[in-house]
Amino acid sequence: MVEKAFAKKLPWAGWTYSFAKKRKVYGLHIVVLLCCSANERWRIPVAFRLWRPKRSCAIHDYRTKLQLAERMVKDVIALGLVVRYIVFDTHYTAGWFTKMLGRLRLVWVGTLPPRTTVIWRGKKYSATDPGIVKRRHKYRERARLDKMPAELNL
Repeated sequence: MVEKAFAKKLPWAGWTYSFAKKRKVYGLHIVVLLCCSANERWRIPVAFRLWRPKRSCAIHDYRTKLQLAERMVKDVIALGLVVRYIVFDTHYTAGWFTKMLGRLRLVWVGTLPPRTTVIWRGKKYSATDPGIVKRRHKYRERARLDKMPAELNL
């Protein structure tokens, strides 16, 4: 979210809650796909989309932030960028989105809501289960040690 308090006439601006400011702000919603270097020194935007609120576009033109992210990931993969894994926040852990990433054979790391059920190697776990959290941290440590061609962040 890029706050633009005096930009009431911008068709792509809208009200949203800012967790950083703990209040509603008026501004532009930008969905960004970043490519990060293996040593985590560089973060290069490889794709971005402006999200428009439903009220500011025709019904057939409206896309959710997840739909915008889906198109960007597919476009970047089609262009041949080698991806080790994708990292994103809770909003992007929607079931259909993570299944799409799985069909593309992409590994993803995201923050899951506490009530989420995780199926790991055929067994069901709560996202807050200490066993699944431990496995997640072990994977994250191993991923940092590997030489990664790229990491995509949403």
